[in-house]
Amino acid sequence: LDSSFKSGYLTTSPSSAWYAPFREMLQFIKHADLDVTFLIPPAHVSYYHALEVSDLWQKHKDMLRTLSRGINEYSVAKSTRVIDFTGFNEFTTELSEKGGSRLAYWQDADHFNCTLAAKIIDRVADLSVDVSQYATKYDDSLFGVPIESRSIESHIKALDLSVSAWRQQNPDKMRILDRRIGASGYSDVH
Repeated sequence: LDSSFKSGYLTTSPSSAWYAPFREMLQFIKHADLDVTFLIPPAHVSYYHALEVSDLWQKHKDMLRTLSRGINEYSVAKSTRVIDFTGFNEFTTELSEKGGSRLAYWQDADHFNCTLAAKIIDRVADLSVDVSQYATKYDDSLFGVPIESRSIESHIKALDLSVSAWRQQNPDKMRILDRRIGASGYSDVH
């Protein structure tokens, strides 16, 4: 899904090209009675900002809705879950200053490193966060949120809150992102 979204051909409709293989996978999971965890990987803040300035942030949110509905629609085993690592948080918002200091969690803007991969694995192994708590406030410490059809709207609201709060709290970083996106042409993505 990540590469589909980045390539620009992802649409959020269950009739779109990416959803057919996903639907087939869900049917297989159901018939084989498997326990599966789907992970929506984190992306760097520059990617999210590019989505936002090119009016694609809404498609990202719609994709989350479609995924959660798909899991629910096929009544996949109760142990099947979707964990969303997207959003603005301490792991996705680090920026290198001018001079290119190494980032703690990213090899570059498209690839997270082993340190962040280990945090993702730790989070999947310890799912003690109450989803309803996440939906009521912006909290950097909440990374990797289980989503399902009954909690998807509160999760999306929390994502929007995290974007808004991060933008307000980091005007200098926003200026850096705006300069980088302007220089790279991401603002022309549609």
